[in-house]
Amino acid sequence: AELNRHFHYGLGGELLAENHPDGTTKTDYIYLNEMLIAVVDDKDDVELDQTDVSIAIVGDNGKFVADKENKDGTVAFIASVTNGSPAVMSRDVLFEVVYPADVTLDSITPSSGTCASNGESCSLGDIAPGATISVRVVIRQAEPEDKDYTVSAVTATEELNLANNTITGTYGGDCFI
Repeated sequence: AELNRHFHYGLGGELLAENHPDGTTKTDYIYLNEMLIAVVDDKDDVELDQTDVSIAIVGDNGKFVADKENKDGTVAFIASVTNGSPAVMSRDVLFEVVYPADVTLDSITPSSGTCASNGESCSLGDIAPGATISVRVVIRQAEPEDKDYTVSAVTATEELNLANNTITGTYGGDCFI
């Protein structure tokens, strides 16, 4: 354990920095509008121009909905792409969906941005700090059976955490007529 560590506080009582006994900085605490946005340790290489895009599958029911006229059905789900950074814009965000070869894309509709003609990717543009863009995906498949669908989002801005950029969900069972 290190003895004689020096702590520096701001006028509002917030911890600003910790120094080693020799005066060198151990940890800096960085705030924006009274909210802690970064902790930079002397062992870390943290850059303040990083963001954190994450993706989740939310909403809709993910169930097979029979289409008697076409003798098949659709499965719908909504992907939610969020910029988790409190201060840094996520630039040029790209959304992609990967689906099994035996299904076809019926439609893909982002709340903001445009999609490629093949429907496998969408350019969502820039996502502001703390903001979310939704993408509704509708897949057409022959039978009401569960299948794996993978969605991912990437940004041109350097990211803090790439582990939350891809998610796989299983959808398509439990037929609704």
